[in-house]
Amino acid sequence: AQQGDNNTNNEQEEPSSLGIGSGFEFVNGDKNENDEKVTPKNEDATATATESPWNIGGGGFSSVQATGDAPTWGTENAGGDWGNFGAESNKFNFGALMSDKQTEDQTENNNDDNKDNGTGQDTSNNNDNNNGDDNGKEYTFKPLVQLNEVDVESGHENEKLLNTFEVAKVYRWGKDVTGHPGWKNRASNTKIGFYQSKDSGKIRIVCREDITNKLRLNQWIDKSIAKIDKKAAKQIGWHGVDSTIAAEDESNGLCSFAAKFRDGESADAFMKLLETSAENNEQLK
Repeated sequence: AQQGDNNTNNEQEEPSSLGIGSGFEFVNGDKNENDEKVTPKNEDATATATESPWNIGGGGFSSVQATGDAPTWGTENAGGDWGNFGAESNKFNFGALMSDKQTEDQTENNNDDNKDNGTGQDTSNNNDNNNGDDNGKEYTFKPLVQLNEVDVESGHENEKLLNTFEVAKVYRWGKDVTGHPGWKNRASNTKIGFYQSKDSGKIRIVCREDITNKLRLNQWIDKSIAKIDKKAAKQIGWHGVDSTIAAEDESNGLCSFAAKFRDGESADAFMKLLETSAENNEQLK
């Protein structure tokens, strides 16, 4: 009787395959006599990897080992680690991916090394370059219009330069934007040149802007209207008929002018040459 009680206890201690604890019985005698008895197991025996669907003792996190047709979590003998699914040969290898990336980088570096150090041209056997396609690195811009250099006449080919004077300011008398008359700036930081015609011998004065080279003064010196005077130690004034003023004002070009020099000596030399030129032109009338 005692042996029978022990067998009964062993059967009650075996967990149900449905996950139900001991003491479970079928209601209303539904238990079939032909039902197999659960064979007691040795409590001291160590469960093998195939007996435990959740291998707590072996395998890493997220490691799955295939058992039969259905996969289970990895076991000790599966060699599983993080990211390992199935057999050892089916490991997901991050090292292989990094190796592939390094191979691609090395190939790209080798292509760059194929550059010719002297010319910067790609000496590798590139089918796109051989076919004349754009490689995305070298560009050739062709001009839309071909311009040839031409000689431009200065207007002084038949003249002799007598002298030039540096001036700080050149003014003309005229009306401003409000309609009030006054001295208006004509040129700044430039030169006034005296040119004598090789044909007629007459002398004219010419002034251009320093940067733009725009013509600002172009007039023959006429003694009858010149009225040359010294307005200040560095300023000289005169009258003249200027072609640039005639074009701007649509008039005969008669206007009053003044020049401010950097020093008194330059102002005196300019005034003297201006008077001499007026006398010269008067004699050639």
